[in-house]
Amino acid sequence: MNGKLTDAHRRFIVSQLACFVPAKEVQDALKRDFGVDITLPGVMHYDPHTVNGGEKLAAKWRTLFEQTRDHFSRELAGIPIAQMGWRLRELKRQYDKLEAMGNPLGAAQLLEQAAKETGGMYSNKRILVGANDAPLIPERPDRLTKTEEDEQIRDIVDQAMRRAAIAGSY
Repeated sequence: MNGKLTDAHRRFIVSQLACFVPAKEVQDALKRDFGVDITLPGVMHYDPHTVNGGEKLAAKWRTLFEQTRDHFSRELAGIPIAQMGWRLRELKRQYDKLEAMGNPLGAAQLLEQAAKETGGMYSNKRILVGANDAPLIPERPDRLTKTEEDEQIRDIVDQAMRRAAIAGSY
C-alpha cells in the first residue's frame, strides 16, 4: 500500500464491500480512482463477514458496513426486476404475445426461462435431500410430448405466480 489509508478510503472500501462489490474490483477502483495500492487481504479486512475481516475491525466501520448493507438490501427490494413475481408476470406477458403471433420457438424459450426462474436456477439455494433426509430422486417420465411439456411448464408458472401473489411480491 502506498502510504496510509484515509477515512475517505476506508469509507469507500466498506461501502463497496457492503454492496457486494468483489474485493478485487474494490482494489482496482482504489488504484484507479484514488491512486492507492492495497493488497486483497487489506481490502477484505474491512468486510466483517470474512475470515480476514471483522475481528480487528473498528466498531465505526462495522456499523457503517451493516448500515450500508441493510440500506442496499432494502433498496434492492424496491427494484421490480429483482422480484421473482414481477419477472414471471413479464415472462407471461411476453409468452402470451409470442403465442398470439404464432412464434412457438420464442414461446418455448420463455417457458424454459420461467421454469428455470421458478426452479431456483438463478439462486444459490440448492436442496440436496428430500423429506427425512432421504436422497432426492427426481421423478422423470420416460418421454413427454411437446404439448405435455408445455402444459407442465405453464402449470409450474401459474403455481409460482399464485405463490408470488400470495406472498405479496407480485
